[in-house]
Amino acid sequence: MLQPYIFVLTLEDAAARRKPLIKKLERLGLDYELWFGVDGRRGLPLGFESQIDRAVAREKLFRTMTDAEFACALSHRAIYQAICDRSLPSAVVLEDDAILAETFAGFLSNYHEPPCDLLMLGHLKSRVARWGAIQLGHGFKAYRLLSNSQTTTGYYLTRSAAKSILTRSTPISYVADWPCDIASLDSRAIHPRLVNRPVEGSGSHIEDQRTAQKGSGRTKRFLKPLYWKTWWIKRTSKHLK
Repeated sequence: MLQPYIFVLTLEDAAARRKPLIKKLERLGLDYELWFGVDGRRGLPLGFESQIDRAVAREKLFRTMTDAEFACALSHRAIYQAICDRSLPSAVVLEDDAILAETFAGFLSNYHEPPCDLLMLGHLKSRVARWGAIQLGHGFKAYRLLSNSQTTTGYYLTRSAAKSILTRSTPISYVADWPCDIASLDSRAIHPRLVNRPVEGSGSHIEDQRTAQKGSGRTKRFLKPLYWKTWWIKRTSKHLK
């Protein structure tokens, strides 16, 4: 089966966590590469400090960005670098807890390259343009993102998009979902979703650390133009569920 290149982002000791996804990919007849990411669960390894900026991250987030978040962002960044280094025209990136729709393989067989720079196969809290959706056939549409969608559970991007994100997110100073403004690219969210994630509260180490940091200096966000830009987008866009 002709298919896009698929990276599965995981950790070396996460065999049980990735088992359902690997089983599904193999049942669908899809090839994949396991990509072992940076493990930040017990602190970020010192060798990565030169690739991040903790002070800028705190200014952007109004809280301390956790080591697990930095590790996740660095892991996705390494995949973008691999896409560029290997001259892959495009690639699908799946996190190891991704839940694939039965139509996932059929969609990829029809789209050997994404129909835009970055196609979110799974997404949360997406704000999209009310007009200009791409009709993909078989009931799928790709809506233009107006702001960053949450979650990096599954997405499909071109090499040029990977290069652009690399350039604009070095050093890492923002969360993996997303480390820069992806809405400035031709980024779209597919509907209905092809990739889902486990329900909230299913034991995400990143979410546990992130929740512990919430509330620190968040009132300062009202002073930032980005806050009011986001406020306006929420009131003029379509909420894609």
